[in-house]
Amino acid sequence: MATRYVLEATPRQQFNVQVANDLFTFVIKGYDTFTTVDVLKNGVSVIFGSKLIPNAPLFPVQYQSNGIFSLVCLDEREVVWQNLGKTVSLYHFSESELP
Repeated sequence: MATRYVLEATPRQQFNVQVANDLFTFVIKGYDTFTTVDVLKNGVSVIFGSKLIPNAPLFPVQYQSNGIFSLVCLDEREVVWQNLGKTVSLYHFSESELP
């Protein structure tokens, strides 16, 4: 079953997610019309300043761990920080849940 991580409707937030033996650190930064994310995996930068894309994997599969992280968006064309935790959620889908 997919795991949902609660996002806050704040323009800046940082949190950690443990998946198996990997620790992911997410730094989300909201701007007027878009939102970016930095991701570290076990302390090493995986992506930096990547624009959040609705309903797509958060970062390249080679950096994922035991599945994928994805933003699930109900009706967004652009991810804005004001909708985080409302119509925009972060999920981790295990390998068994992927097509």
